[in-house]
Amino acid sequence: MHPISVKTADKDLPDTEIARRIALGDRDAFQLLMRRYNQTLYRTARSILKDDAEAEDAVQEAYMLAYRAMGAFRGDAKLSTWLIRIVVNEAIARSRKRSRRAEIIQLSGEPAESRSRHGDGLRRGHGEEGARGPDRLPRAGERIGRVPQAPLIRRLFRSF
Repeated sequence: MHPISVKTADKDLPDTEIARRIALGDRDAFQLLMRRYNQTLYRTARSILKDDAEAEDAVQEAYMLAYRAMGAFRGDAKLSTWLIRIVVNEAIARSRKRSRRAEIIQLSGEPAESRSRHGDGLRRGHGEEGARGPDRLPRAGERIGRVPQAPLIRRLFRSF
């Protein structure tokens, strides 16, 4: 592998020329773009995601999206504004995805912290055989005695 170098004269290129060169497949121009905006894009992603690794991933994905779409860059806005918008969109999408994964829906009266201590939501000491606590799962064919407090769920379970 040979070292990558950006020519000194190229460092003074306007953004529109860099975008045009990238659209034509110039890898050196893309490297120049990354060197020019990496810190700003990383800080933008980091401010949204609050996580270094996620911010790095978001910036990397944004660079890939920008590279693929560089031919569509019209130059109506500054290239930096366009890139920042791509990073912001990617960071917000990652943040939403992370919050959907972390969301816990509580259906019973048991606090979330006690469920997390016991793993699957069953009380300690209540295994599959002979579980007698109010939070155990009903066996097949068994009538549900205690209905969760959500009105819609209560209506659904009334037929059992």
